[in-house]
Amino acid sequence: LHGGHSGKLLDALKKFPNLGQLFGGKIIAGDSAGANVLTAAFYSQKIGVSEGFGLVPIKIISHYREENKDKLNEVRPELDTLFLPEYHFKVFYSDTSHRKVDRS
Repeated sequence: LHGGHSGKLLDALKKFPNLGQLFGGKIIAGDSAGANVLTAAFYSQKIGVSEGFGLVPIKIISHYREENKDKLNEVRPELDTLFLPEYHFKVFYSDTSHRKVDRS
């Protein structure tokens, strides 16, 4: 899923009520806004704090900067928050294990 504007991407994907089923068994990559909408909750500088589709059970701050570290503290406290700086990515597997691969 491409980057861009998380709000617009959320609106477009809401047209598919069975999104989780459509993505089932497939490799899905999300970049910026695309990663945001796949998670349970996210912070975006364009729209602030919002809920995603929850297909990846975490919270995310893409384009992470230290000044934004507390933006998701009050949202879904039971979930881990992924702080994802520029040029970094994380791989999640369907068994919910994951590994982080950083590119510098």
